Amino acid sequence: MVLVLLAVGAVLTVVGLGGVAFGIPNNEFGTGNTAIAAGVTAMTGGLVLIGLSYVLRELIAIRTALAAGAP
Repeated sequence: MVLVLLAVGAVLTVVGLGGVAFGIPNNEFGTGNTAIAAGVTAMTGGLVLIGLSYVLRELIAIRTALAAGAP
């Protein structure tokens, strides 16, 4: 699950960067602004998913440590 979140987050971040890069040359038109806004939204969502994958990894480590019991 951690790897799935990390992979989807990385893909979404790259797609968002592509949307921003596509929209920059057309910034004067409505399409460029829309592509930039959509790209930034996708990139932000990707970064949030990457962060959630690291949080999930730490929660799994905590669960494993608690299941092992106190030393």
